[in-house]
Amino acid sequence: MTTTPVQERNSSTVKSFAVLELLGQAGVPMALADIARATDLNKTTARRFLATLCDLGYVERLPDGTHKLTARVLDLSSMYFRTTVLPTHAMPHLERFCRDTHTSTSLAILDRTETVYTAHVSEREALSVGVQIGTRLPAHATAVGKVLLSQLAAPEVERLYAGHPLTAHTSRTITTLPDLVGALGEIRRQGFAVSEEEYEPGVRGAACAMTAADGSVIGAINVSVRTENVARIDFYSDILPRLLRTAYDIAADAGRTGTA
Repeated sequence: MTTTPVQERNSSTVKSFAVLELLGQAGVPMALADIARATDLNKTTARRFLATLCDLGYVERLPDGTHKLTARVLDLSSMYFRTTVLPTHAMPHLERFCRDTHTSTSLAILDRTETVYTAHVSEREALSVGVQIGTRLPAHATAVGKVLLSQLAAPEVERLYAGHPLTAHTSRTITTLPDLVGALGEIRRQGFAVSEEEYEPGVRGAACAMTAADGSVIGAINVSVRTENVARIDFYSDILPRLLRTAYDIAADAGRTGTA
């Protein structure tokens, strides 16, 4: 995981993506003044970026003067999936796991301090927050995020979170860097991570990472259940071992096809 030095960044590119991300997160058309305010741009600069994004086809200006994303942004995600076939290989395994355990399961990757879901299957939705492809969740508060962070060396985790607060989502969320680094060490030793209501009350999760033949991490899978629906003993004695086996099978399948 590398970070481009600030002096090498193109500020116009950074600002353009800030506008795109804002429109995507808003979920509704936005006025120029609101876009400028939210991105800390003056109106003239914001108007110029919006005009360029409209010309490129990623943003549409509506008759009332507001702006929204167009379907062309989907091209960006489809380009990503053309470069990685792991979700395709993982889906049959995730579907089988979901069918056998009647749970919700996902495949995710780490993007700085967030996890990004690249596949999701659910027979019984475990999270009130709808998880779908592209959903981002805080790595420090989720099992899948913690297991991916555990694959990094402690100094790298410390650099990653330097100046980045560990937001509390429940009373059980890890909120200090020393506690996070300590938890990641334990996860690294045991080979899996758990989340006991750390992101959402009433939700228990577990996750394990998948590695390629060369030892590099290719992703992680997780399972989420409502604590009221699945007994703790059943989760740890039955569901967790099945998850570990599924992760092994996905990694092995990907290795056989040359995708890991």
